[in-house]
Amino acid sequence: MNSKPSIIRSMKAGLSKPPIRGSISLEGVIIMPVFLMVMVLVLYGILAQVYFDAFEEAMTRALLDSTTQSLGYQDIGAMVRSYDGLELEAFDLSLTTMTVSLSYNGLFRRRWVVAYDIRLPSFESLLYVTDTGKKYHRFGCRHLSQSMIPMIASEAMVKFSPCGVCSLN
Repeated sequence: MNSKPSIIRSMKAGLSKPPIRGSISLEGVIIMPVFLMVMVLVLYGILAQVYFDAFEEAMTRALLDSTTQSLGYQDIGAMVRSYDGLELEAFDLSLTTMTVSLSYNGLFRRRWVVAYDIRLPSFESLLYVTDTGKKYHRFGCRHLSQSMIPMIASEAMVKFSPCGVCSLN
């Protein structure tokens, strides 16, 4: 009985029809999918953040464990493959920096630049070896595009043989 006077009051207040309970408005039909899509993106962002943080921790541990070597493309690729959804977009290795760019399912991207602090005797007395190779190289050799491990020249000449490309220059 209490509901009739409220309906009558609402009709007197200017409403032409009594309110229908349980119906969904046009705004609700539009807002609900948008809200759900935003929530899915937020959850994907949180998951991407968790994977990026885990990768960063693994990369930091690997860098600390390999104080005498640099990480190569294959090492970083193996770490990335251990996380679902992560993809290696770019990898660049130079004498002083390593740059790694990842994406999570193509939606979220993160880039790391790791700077190496190399304090060795002099630039001229350095030669470089690769992670998988058995030859030493001079800086700038095309064979150093995937990995580059600096060594003192006298040590490299004893342990490795010269590269056929850069030793002739």
